[in-house]
Amino acid sequence: MMLNLKMKQNQKECEDRNAFLRKEKDKIMEHYHNLKRTMANSRAKQEKRLGDLTMNTKRCMDTLKEYQRFGEKILKTSELCRKLETEKEKVLPFYQSDEVTMDDVPEIPVEKIEGMKKSKFNEFQLLDNFYKRYNKVLLDKLAIEKQKATLEKENMFFKSLLKQYLDGVSVNDDVINANNPLLVVNSKVNLNRPPVERMEGQPHKTFIEGNV
Repeated sequence: MMLNLKMKQNQKECEDRNAFLRKEKDKIMEHYHNLKRTMANSRAKQEKRLGDLTMNTKRCMDTLKEYQRFGEKILKTSELCRKLETEKEKVLPFYQSDEVTMDDVPEIPVEKIEGMKKSKFNEFQLLDNFYKRYNKVLLDKLAIEKQKATLEKENMFFKSLLKQYLDGVSVNDDVINANNPLLVVNSKVNLNRPPVERMEGQPHKTFIEGNV
């Protein structure tokens, strides 16, 4: 009788112990899965950050290489331009600012410009010489282009006159069928000369003959 009672008591203790161990096992498994899930998420985030860092690094390297090529191009261009400079440009590469003109330029209210500190305004003044030289070259380029357009217009005009003259002294079907530019009829020449243009700035004046 005592033995059966003791066996039941031991069986109950073992069942309680087994149930407690089973609960501990379930808790440990749940904690393990949570840690595994957290580690997987952390690994995915770190891999994404590593990928972004790699892409940004490559993009940064490409940008720096582009800046390097651009800087080398500027230096090479400046060396070529140096060979084409005149003696005056070599001695005085930057024109002197006119004090009278500079007095008329209003002073920029730097403190009112959003996102710029007054102390950093000097950084923009460092580019004054660059802008002076750039503006000088740009003005020279515009003047040359205007002169080129004028010369091309004159060249086309002289070519037209020369063609008309050659047509007038040559004999072929096209010239015979067309009006001879050198033929004078009623004191008028058929040459296509440019029309008379009024000079700019000259006012229109009406003249009346004295006998009228």
